[in-house]
Amino acid sequence: MSASQHSGQWRSALSDIVAGMAALPQPEIFLGEVLDTVLSALSADAGWVVLFGSSPEVPPIVPAWRGLPKEFVGVERLLPTRGCLAHTTFAHIHDRYVASCHFEQCPRISPVLPTSFPFKFHTSVALRTGEELLGTLNIAWRSDLDLSPQDHLFLKTLGQQMGIYLRMVRLSRKVDQLDRLRLIARFADVLVSSLEIGEIVEKTTHYIQREIGFPLVGMAVLPGSSETSLRVYSPDTGWFSIPLFAVWGPSQFEDLRNTPEGIIVSRKEFPPLLAQYLDVGLLDRWGDEGILLPITDQEEKLTAVLACGGKRPLTEEDCVLLRAMVTYIGHMLRNAALHRALQDHAAQMSIISAANLAATSSLDLDTVLQRSLRAICTALDAYGGTISLYDHKSGAMVPRMKIRDGEIVPFLPSSEEETPVETPILTVPLVYQGETIGVIDVFESRRGEFSREEQAILQAVAPVIAMALQNARLHSDLRSRVEELAVLNEVGMSLTRTLVPTALIRTALEQIFHLFYADRVFLLERGVGERDICRAYLVDQQGIQEFYLRIVPGRGVSGWVVERRTPLVIADLLQDPRWSRRRDRHLGDGARSVMAVPLVVENRLLGLIEVVKDVPKFYTAGDLRLLQTFASMGAVALENARLYDEQQRLIQERERALAQVTQASKMVALGRLAASVAHEINNPLQAVQGALTLLREELAGLRRMEKLDRYLTVAQSETNRIAGIVRRLREFYRPAPQEMRTTELHGLLEQVLELVENHLQKRRILVKKEWSDDLPYIQANPDHLKQVFLNLFINAIEAMPEGGTLTIRTARDRQGIMRGGQKVPAIRVDVCDTGVGIPKEMLPYLFEPFVTTKEGGSGLGLFVSYGIVEVHGGTIEVASREGNGTMVTVRLPVNSPEEYGLGGGSVHIADGGREDAGVDLSGG
Repeated sequence: MSASQHSGQWRSALSDIVAGMAALPQPEIFLGEVLDTVLSALSADAGWVVLFGSSPEVPPIVPAWRGLPKEFVGVERLLPTRGCLAHTTFAHIHDRYVASCHFEQCPRISPVLPTSFPFKFHTSVALRTGEELLGTLNIAWRSDLDLSPQDHLFLKTLGQQMGIYLRMVRLSRKVDQLDRLRLIARFADVLVSSLEIGEIVEKTTHYIQREIGFPLVGMAVLPGSSETSLRVYSPDTGWFSIPLFAVWGPSQFEDLRNTPEGIIVSRKEFPPLLAQYLDVGLLDRWGDEGILLPITDQEEKLTAVLACGGKRPLTEEDCVLLRAMVTYIGHMLRNAALHRALQDHAAQMSIISAANLAATSSLDLDTVLQRSLRAICTALDAYGGTISLYDHKSGAMVPRMKIRDGEIVPFLPSSEEETPVETPILTVPLVYQGETIGVIDVFESRRGEFSREEQAILQAVAPVIAMALQNARLHSDLRSRVEELAVLNEVGMSLTRTLVPTALIRTALEQIFHLFYADRVFLLERGVGERDICRAYLVDQQGIQEFYLRIVPGRGVSGWVVERRTPLVIADLLQDPRWSRRRDRHLGDGARSVMAVPLVVENRLLGLIEVVKDVPKFYTAGDLRLLQTFASMGAVALENARLYDEQQRLIQERERALAQVTQASKMVALGRLAASVAHEINNPLQAVQGALTLLREELAGLRRMEKLDRYLTVAQSETNRIAGIVRRLREFYRPAPQEMRTTELHGLLEQVLELVENHLQKRRILVKKEWSDDLPYIQANPDHLKQVFLNLFINAIEAMPEGGTLTIRTARDRQGIMRGGQKVPAIRVDVCDTGVGIPKEMLPYLFEPFVTTKEGGSGLGLFVSYGIVEVHGGTIEVASREGNGTMVTVRLPVNSPEEYGLGGGSVHIADGGREDAGVDLSGG
């Protein structure tokens, strides 16, 4: 296979891989497909992918492999990455993507390969995004191999693309985590009012089948002490009962109870007796694998089993979501079990049921407190009571709700009681999963002393209230987290709407100002090379201000954060030892609560954000965490804006440089035309001189008017001819305007042919014009295109010193040009000569600057031509065979380059006229 065909294969492979990334497939499937593609492209014998853990303590995983025994993969997971030569190279050289070695040189691999797999050569490709090394792609051959530069370029590009894919998978999984939280929150809302086991089972199975997408879902409820049948429910079959141990033995149920993460069950392992109750079509929905999850009570006793299966592979995300739901199902089943147990006590049932409903009818903490305490006091006919909750910060029970004389009011610890403090008669702890989360205190009963039954009621209802309070707390935390994520999402979207640094800073500070109800918000941006001087931005009620400030590391609050790069929240600035009246005077005289967070990107300190409130103890650690998240997003946005600004500057410099080189190339071409132009001007000058001599003779003689008129006509015609030559040269010499406009290509080619007409005549070169009748107009810079075709025509003329044929062919291009992921209609211009051709060894370097095959040539003509075609979004191809002439093909898009997001063309070099044997240099 030739190098150009090999390159085409690489391009095709990369295109397939990048196309496969778009749908973000499962890593195991996608990485396996990548291995198949790479092994085929490199004719390799084996390959495997290693993904590193989040820390050195976490072992790597091997999600995909080809051509290797399972025992090798098993050992590869256990070997330390620090012993790998490739990993060591990639970890220390961040721009290194490919590392190769012989197997006997790698201390990690050679000992674990059996003799039946005699590999000799091994190459690793770094899978990284930025400086983060995510894993390696490893390829092995049974023979020695020398990878070409093209192979290295392909593997490097592959490593970059796979690194991007793995990063996208990480981000996608984070989004999935938020989706799981939302599913759980909705699931909690579905079950929150369910107090019957059957209702919970039915709602659970229907919700999982409908919302999570498992084709087959069922739940089995284990019998109580007096029952022997297993009650099973599936949305497809309804309820049915089967003997308990006919499905599984006691040891299997015990194994399931001791496996809270669940047991994976294949289609073949499905319990045979249970399969009898399901028709074949329904059972086929189970697929290759499903999961059985245990549901236990407070005593860790198995009470139910949730079964979920389907055609699609069972993912880790599915398992995590189901386990979280099982935890909540267990809580709800315990509620239902308690509710059912209370039904057995007729006299107590209405009281406990009311308390249960009061506790579980809402997920709002204050509502749960009010309803629970009212139900207890009403049921026990108590004078009043309180509910206190444990405060982790203070380590004490803090009263949260109180009833007195039938009225429930929030308990305000700061207010003094006007009536004597009641002494509790009954006190019951609120215990949730072994942890005391609160206390219920009930005051004197209106009927006298509390009976044992009433004490039992309070003890029975306390766990329900404890669970409801805990659920309310969890729901409140979850809702706060969702709201926080929603705010961060809105902030993130606002930060991505602009790449202008000043607008970005204004947006970020205004968002922070309103989000944290601040009095002042500062952004201190460190200048490049300026250790202490910062550009400061202030947002307050008056708007935004900009000024300069000196920050000395270690001095004052700002200097403390700069030195340690550690976020900081201060409850009262005036009481904090880090506060410096001199260094922190920019915070304001009234500043009391302060949050300060450094802006760090890739271990570089960009500056810091300070949020100020003129009220002490206003901000909490939770506010600081939210500000840290905001700061991380803001730091990345600021860095992106800076990089975009730098990119725009580089683009402008590149455009100026290209214009300068283009003008220089025009001067070179002008010099090459000078001799021909001198000859071309000399001919009409001689005619003018002869006409003037005859005119003088005629005037001295008979003065015949018809001859005078003829001599004057000749002189005027030849003078006009000279003026036209000079005009064309001046038009070509002057700097070209930069705008694109509608251009008719045939007229442009005719104008360029006029410039080289004398060259063609002197060399006795025949011009053949094969114009297309339906060639469309294009959007182009005509002066720039004239430069391109003038260079091509002169090169062709100079390649035919003994004469020949110059063929210029135009046509619609059937292939089109691929740009921005779509095929763009195009036209093509072929410039063919019958000259000496181009040496084979020069073909790869034709479009590099200062490379020429002609003595005295500048080497800029084709380099500038390539740049002009690239700016037009087109391509240029060269096919040549030494001694048999050369054909240069220029393809240009019909519409404007901006319409398709063009810019960045490509160049193809072909030896021997094979247009499909090119090397794509479009990446630079």
